[in-house]
Amino acid sequence: MTHYHLLLGTYTSGSSSKGIHHFRLECAPFQCREWALTPADNPSYLALDEEGERVYATHEIGADREGWVSSYRLEAHTGMLQVISTVPTKGSDPCHVAVSPQGRFLFVSNYSSGSLAVVPCDRHGQLHDPVAVITYGGGSGAQPERQQGAHVHFAAATPDRRYLLVCDLGNDCMYRYPLLDESGDGCPLALDKMQRIELPRGSGPRQVKFSPCGRFAYVMGELDGCIYLFDYQDGDLRLRQYVLLAEAWGEQEHGGGELAISADGRFLYASNRGDFDEIAVFALDGGQGTMRRIQRLKTEGVMPRHFEITPDGGYVLVCNQGSGTLQLFDRDEHSGYLTHMQQCAFVDQPACALLLPLPH
Repeated sequence: MTHYHLLLGTYTSGSSSKGIHHFRLECAPFQCREWALTPADNPSYLALDEEGERVYATHEIGADREGWVSSYRLEAHTGMLQVISTVPTKGSDPCHVAVSPQGRFLFVSNYSSGSLAVVPCDRHGQLHDPVAVITYGGGSGAQPERQQGAHVHFAAATPDRRYLLVCDLGNDCMYRYPLLDESGDGCPLALDKMQRIELPRGSGPRQVKFSPCGRFAYVMGELDGCIYLFDYQDGDLRLRQYVLLAEAWGEQEHGGGELAISADGRFLYASNRGDFDEIAVFALDGGQGTMRRIQRLKTEGVMPRHFEITPDGGYVLVCNQGSGTLQLFDRDEHSGYLTHMQQCAFVDQPACALLLPLPH
């Protein structure tokens, strides 16, 4: 029997959700029970540190207000969270947080203000005011309603831990920074060596995920509904393929959301919101990393913002933000195909799921 802690980040503004909702999830036989609640304002994204001891949450509270990021101590046996500290991100709508390779900094993406905040974090999980806030300005204007300025949506280290990649949905590009040693108190980025990596106009890059081998990077285009494959070597990124989430471009609106790759590197999964509300499944070529779509499946809800493959690889849990539902899908590890199982729970505006195996 597979048991998990499920920590669920939500939007609380105008919603019945109250913060980070904690469930106990059992997959076989299926059972999902709400366990606890950690009150918080719009904890829209959650990240776990490498040791599995602390959880970090962004608080996305509006384009006209400064957001913040919090650290929590995670009790492994109960899944309970105890707040450690909270600091402002010096920007609006922080929507993503990632931990630096040595664990001494957080990289926080401020979506509405189009900036990246570099937040120090000590070994106890105590956060401090940002040592750098990098703003990008501009905006490609390809889609005026969404690209009037920079919109930083994601930042994370490359698998070799040598570079930081930042996705800017508003400027249709990624930024690459060399990572520096984290032993000092200053910014761990070589800011003067930033490289800009262009994506097609109007693509709206939302996030990037790497294959387990580290040779291939997959970038989600939120606005054009495409996934872009880059070859990666020694910091160099070269675009080689793109595929559509749907069958073809048309009048329907895309809303590329989450990307996830199976642990064996054989399959890629992607959510598409907009007019689709689907999960698309792609088979990946082991030698070349190229994508071939093999399945499109309705998520049985509205606006699949985020999803998680369970650590054992057997299931996919989808957060349907618009309908306030969590849906569980069975995953065939050999074919990659998903099969709808059942609805897990109702939670208003679920935004991010963090699944942690329960200790034996």
